Amino acid sequence: MSVAYSIYSFILRDQRKLQEAIYYQQKAIRIRESINKEDPKLAINYNNLGMSYLDCSSLQEAKMWRRE
Repeated sequence: MSVAYSIYSFILRDQRKLQEAIYYQQKAIRIRESINKEDPKLAINYNNLGMSYLDCSSLQEAKMWRRE
């Protein structure tokens, strides 16, 4: 399910629905973290979330998530 939320967040980003994109990327992260906090694929989700924040011009948030 986390993959579906992540992909959906990309669709929302393309539609410039950035707050919704962030919401769904966060849902994807919560699901992955609840299964395994050490999942290496979390890095992809963190990066994706950072990209969404960057699109919102939230540079501080973007930096935080892109470094995870």
